[in-house]
Amino acid sequence: MRRVLRCRSAVPSAVLIATLMLSDPVGAQPTDHLVCYKVKDSQAKATYTADVQGLALQFGCTIKVPAVMACVPAMKMHVTPSPPGGGGTGTPNTFFCYKVKCPKAPNGTKTTLPPLSGRDQFGSRTVTPTSANLLCAPLAGPITTTTTTTPPTCAFDDTQCMTPCLSDAQCPSTRLCSQGLCEPKLTDHRACLTHDDCLSDCCCGINPFTTTRGICREVVDCPLAAAGGTARCECPGTIPCTQDSDCCVNQFCTSGFCFQKQGNGTQCTFSSACTSACCCATSSGSPGQCADPTACTSGGLVCNP
Repeated sequence: MRRVLRCRSAVPSAVLIATLMLSDPVGAQPTDHLVCYKVKDSQAKATYTADVQGLALQFGCTIKVPAVMACVPAMKMHVTPSPPGGGGTGTPNTFFCYKVKCPKAPNGTKTTLPPLSGRDQFGSRTVTPTSANLLCAPLAGPITTTTTTTPPTCAFDDTQCMTPCLSDAQCPSTRLCSQGLCEPKLTDHRACLTHDDCLSDCCCGINPFTTTRGICREVVDCPLAAAGGTARCECPGTIPCTQDSDCCVNQFCTSGFCFQKQGNGTQCTFSSACTSACCCATSSGSPGQCADPTACTSGGLVCNP
């Protein structure tokens, strides 16, 4: 956690961030703070989505470019009155900071962030985070030119480098082809979009119709969501089927495989995809959203077949 101090004279448009556990030795002051300036960025406007792991893992956060703030290493001197003291040291990087907004949890509740305790030069305390507002990306170091005389010998070596590829078939079983390189598959409890993303080949909770993310888990570790189901049933897209009755009670058949039924508010095309048994749409057969049947029909809409 970093404490924010507004500079009222020398840099009125900047904020100075003090490193937790800061020590303030006599003599030369270390460059162990960050001073942050509002910036006008010439980068073209763009919007990105990302899963952000900070105080909590939050899915589908929106990042807006250009940057609105830049933070650079700094030192502070001649602080009056003298603060309590105590804290740490460390040379920070330079960052460009962007507006970020993370959605609520899938159940519609606000993500609960844990309190953060720390001690810097201004004292010891516990702060209560509310929401993420900025995502700061570190700047790359100076560009240097090097010459490599020998090619890498690390093909398929997870600890060395990634091998160029055109398809998953050109990668070992522990990797998948992503943007032309054999990248390591995700370990358990990492966010995923497809089963192929995971070392376990099981991405629990994905939605076949949207970009709703799941979590990589072992098949036997997927939680049971309905009485009479099996752990394997909870890993969507692994059981072949020709009709809904081939699937577990909390799943439906689509594209030849069993997938988990979706909660209210999720995009759908037919009602068997919804736990509520109602894919609410403006007209029969058109795309809709899973919803309570009574609320759907009372609003003049229809539940798809």
